[in-house]
Amino acid sequence: SKETTWFKALKGLGSAASVLRHSLSDVGLGLQLIEEHKGAAKSTAGRSEGAAGDYSFFTPYARTLPGSLDFEGSLPAWWTEEEREALAGSPLLHTVRAQLAALEEDYATLAGHVGAGKGDGTGGLLGALGFPFPVSLREFMWGMALVTSRTIGGDDGEGEGEG
Repeated sequence: SKETTWFKALKGLGSAASVLRHSLSDVGLGLQLIEEHKGAAKSTAGRSEGAAGDYSFFTPYARTLPGSLDFEGSLPAWWTEEEREALAGSPLLHTVRAQLAALEEDYATLAGHVGAGKGDGTGGLLGALGFPFPVSLREFMWGMALVTSRTIGGDDGEGEGEG
């Protein structure tokens, strides 16, 4: 199945997750990549390089993914507002600002910065899901950038190919 553990968990929350602006499958896949990255780092801490014991089946793939620093210079969503002003007069500036607003809104919902969440990256929907690690806005942006910059986007089970 193309459904990740976190996509299934988000679907299980029903209407609580329906407020997300990005698709549940893309958010679920982004969370899966964040978990792989953080879990693999935690499971290998203190071990010599090349030691056995991957965090999960996806760990070898996750190790090949670029870190957030690799995105900072190349994706306008990571730029400062001053740097983004270089795009003034282009429709791209509005698109970048809209994408950033959607990411920030989804992060606030997921990490508990709104509603009854704790506001520390562990509350909100992440807390309801039982996500094993706190998640910062930068980490969330990294996971979503990986999903949206590759052809690995999720499938919400609608459209072609279902049957």
